[in-house]
Amino acid sequence: MSSLLIVLLGSGVAGGVFLLAATPVWADAPVGAAVTALCAALTLVVSPGIRMRSAALWAVVALGAAMQLRLGAAPAAILLVLCSAAAVHALVAVGGPVVLRRGRPQRLQAVSLFLLAAALVARLSTAFFGDLQSGGIELPGGSVQVGEFTRVAVIVGSGLLLADLVLPARTKTLERSDMRSLLVGGVLLAVNLLALAIVDSGPAVLLLGALIVMAVVATRDDRFRVRSLRPGPGSGSRRVGALALAAVAVVAGGAALVWSTSIGERLSARWGDVLDPGYQLSTALHALQTGGFVGLGVGTSSSASAIPAARSDYLPAVVGADLGIGALIAAVSVLILVCGSLIVTSARATRPASVVGSGAAAALFGQVVMSAFGVIGVIPLSGVSMSFLTVTGAATTACFLQLGLIAATVRVGAGRVVRVGVGRVVRARNRRRTSASEVPAVAIAVAAAFAASGILLAAIAPAPSAAAILGARRGDIRTADGVVIATTGPGGAREYPRGSLYTGIAYLKPGYAAYGVEDVAGDQLTCGGDHEPVEIVLQVVRPLPCHPGDVRLTMLDSVQTALAEALGGRRGSAVVLDSPTGDVLGSYSTDQLEPSDIPLDELPPSDARTGSGSPGSTFKMIVASAALLDGIDASGASTEVVEVDGQRVENSDGFVCPDTRIVTMLTVSCNTTAAALALRLGQQRLEDVARSYFGAERELRFDGGAVSPLTTGLADGDVNSASLARTGYGQESVQSSALSLAAATAVIAQGAGPHPEVAAPAPHLLPGSCSDGSVTPSSIGEPLPAAVAATVLEGMRGAVDQGTAATLQMATTEWDVAAKTGTAQVPDSVSTTGLDSWVTVILDTRWVLTVQIHDVAPDAVNNPAVDVAATVLDRFRSDGSLTPDGGTPCVQTLP
Repeated sequence: MSSLLIVLLGSGVAGGVFLLAATPVWADAPVGAAVTALCAALTLVVSPGIRMRSAALWAVVALGAAMQLRLGAAPAAILLVLCSAAAVHALVAVGGPVVLRRGRPQRLQAVSLFLLAAALVARLSTAFFGDLQSGGIELPGGSVQVGEFTRVAVIVGSGLLLADLVLPARTKTLERSDMRSLLVGGVLLAVNLLALAIVDSGPAVLLLGALIVMAVVATRDDRFRVRSLRPGPGSGSRRVGALALAAVAVVAGGAALVWSTSIGERLSARWGDVLDPGYQLSTALHALQTGGFVGLGVGTSSSASAIPAARSDYLPAVVGADLGIGALIAAVSVLILVCGSLIVTSARATRPASVVGSGAAAALFGQVVMSAFGVIGVIPLSGVSMSFLTVTGAATTACFLQLGLIAATVRVGAGRVVRVGVGRVVRARNRRRTSASEVPAVAIAVAAAFAASGILLAAIAPAPSAAAILGARRGDIRTADGVVIATTGPGGAREYPRGSLYTGIAYLKPGYAAYGVEDVAGDQLTCGGDHEPVEIVLQVVRPLPCHPGDVRLTMLDSVQTALAEALGGRRGSAVVLDSPTGDVLGSYSTDQLEPSDIPLDELPPSDARTGSGSPGSTFKMIVASAALLDGIDASGASTEVVEVDGQRVENSDGFVCPDTRIVTMLTVSCNTTAAALALRLGQQRLEDVARSYFGAERELRFDGGAVSPLTTGLADGDVNSASLARTGYGQESVQSSALSLAAATAVIAQGAGPHPEVAAPAPHLLPGSCSDGSVTPSSIGEPLPAAVAATVLEGMRGAVDQGTAATLQMATTEWDVAAKTGTAQVPDSVSTTGLDSWVTVILDTRWVLTVQIHDVAPDAVNNPAVDVAATVLDRFRSDGSLTPDGGTPCVQTLP
């Protein structure tokens, strides 16, 4: 096939691959295809001897460029990378032979030392001007990955050294300058390797492999041998010995430094990640599996954008996710076979070009193999991106720089050996050449192993479910009134349009964990979408892909906004739920943070769920219910002071209760009556009623996150009479969160409602379905008898009509309003003043509003929680947030 035809076909294929792959994600793909074809043509023109293989590499490069566009890269930036890489390749391919043929021995030797020294200085400079681990240097226009180029510099410099060390057998000794150069170069090479090993073992292993290949190529002919290190005449044995000792000291010190940096532990951790995949690898494996063996096209995978380092190390996983593992196997096999054959081709050329070229080809080959097997979890993936497929500025330019070195090696020609030394050039004829089948056979075996591993991955190996939930693209989370509270942005990042308003019940920490609804509804959000007919047909060759699905909550944005605005500058929480259904219509606390402010190692705060404090006199609802259940009253008890074990229980501000009736106790909040009832009930019975009917001492399983339960402290062992008396009015060891108290209040509302025989459902955010009658809702506790609930509700109505919650009378024109207030003594860690105020409200024996306020002033005239509740109800009355038709029939039992 003629050279012109190869150039035309190769560039055409590269442009065609780019056009096909980029069209779904870039409207101007034809322009990019033309630029890609021109860059490929330039490369092929200056690469005689490797044109066909370069054309195959350009097809892979075109695919990688399109995948970068799919991930959101700027088209102009990607095309600039391709043009720059092609220009660098052309410069090296044309200029390299001139340097290798005409460069004088002393000059080439000096070049080798300069390259090794420059590589070391440049790599270490990243510690001061960028990132030492990644090898990047920050510049005004962005960052440059210096590490990609220093690796090439070390290969070229060490290649020249190896070519100088191995000479025809008749050359017996080293000149003085030779010894100095070899020792200095050896030390520089050792320090470069050690520096890489300390920072990142992946590139160090890659460089070491290239050095081994160069050593094999340099010594492949039996007419050549490693020259004796015996110094020649006038070399100065003391100086040589001193240099040798210095070299040993540097290497020994470097080895000690490597040991002190716990490289062994780091390698162990990376192999542990292979055996038990962490987040990055798990996400990549999940994305590969969702792509199956035959994918649906560029941009079709919902999991690809969530892959960490998708634009660099894990770009092959994006290819597999979009186009299928079959396409990835094809691309990787091309790279392995081409790079393997380039090692053989380079090894046949003139020394030192053959040594340098084979080292460059070996580095490309090793980079492909390490990346390919790392992406599918066979070996650790460490700081190495796939040659040619990963199209980024430094990586692609470095690959084409190495390809240019190989092209220059081929252009130099075969048969001559260039002596890099002092005084003369020794020329000889290579008598033995490497067999063309040796390295390609290895390459074929590696490609076959990768293909088998990929097929096994697609067909058998299960991807970890945690990665599926955390890494995949997600659908929207919406409120019942249609407001989006969580969505996935164009770049794949999770966004929360309402800021801190909902982070208490739904939040995803990228690459770390999901909380609340993001966790419980993870399967629906990642894989709950509908499938296309073609996807169902293609199940024979690929699993059904995951399509994001939306989730609709029971919450109303109008209610949530009202709670947040009513709390205003106060520190506290508020919850609204629908007692017959368990629907949580709103849950907000002022400690909720903006998504960007939530620390990575902490749970998203939400005092409404996780806050725990004494609920004060609101606990009297439960004491009243227990007394009514057992027919116990407080007749005969003091209405002013109850003395127990030498301690006094008094009403607030010395108030004297009108009587000892339970209804009166709830209306004006009599501590004395509550204490007397608790003592007459006894510890065990009060604890039993709180547990059986109101869910005390039990975990409240809530799909919005963990909840601090209602606890009485009565189950922890015997308590004395004084403690039991104080428990009667919600002090001592009684603790609750706003959500748990709202759930307890819902038990009373449900018992007084139209269906008292049905237990109050547990609070939830995700509605279920009861169309076939098979779904049983979770319940808070046993149904409270209607007569008991009616009496408790009567006392709570009295609190609104004439008692402690009279501020809420304005709402009685809209609803039947009942409420119970409370003021609790709490630790300073809960409230800076040592006081919390509470109110829990029942509207139309259905809706429950519970408010908790911290930092209450001791001399406050009104209950601040009641003031907040009044503001909320006024807002509900004006916007109609609470409607009789709201709610869902039932929910699925939470696991």
